[in-house]
Amino acid sequence: MVINRKTAKNELLKLISQLENSKQLLSYEDFITILEASKSLYSNHDLINLLVLLSKLLYNGNIEKKETLTNREKHVLILIGNGMQNKAIASKLGLSKHTIETHRKNIRKKLNLNNRDNLHVCALIYSLQNQEPVL
Repeated sequence: MVINRKTAKNELLKLISQLENSKQLLSYEDFITILEASKSLYSNHDLINLLVLLSKLLYNGNIEKKETLTNREKHVLILIGNGMQNKAIASKLGLSKHTIETHRKNIRKKLNLNNRDNLHVCALIYSLQNQEPVL
């Protein structure tokens, strides 16, 4: 079945609305399905393919381990996922930049992430899963 752009966009908005109303989070599989389906909405398939690939590489249980993070580390992870830099996170939380760097290091260690790029992708996914959608 071929879905046109308008139908795909409407279906995506409908799904987001249903998730918001039922207070549910996307599963990893649903997230990948939405990314794959979004190819019909965007002309830059390389970006979507990259997001899918990075998500699959990261998923090897890492996001499931999020429960091992402290509440502060989860908060820092969400702020990283929102694109904030260490200095801005430190200012927002009333902490030093060094403390935020330590939190980032601990998050990478706990989630077995070997570099900053993996941390940013994981943080983006975690942030999307753990914030109220803005419609």
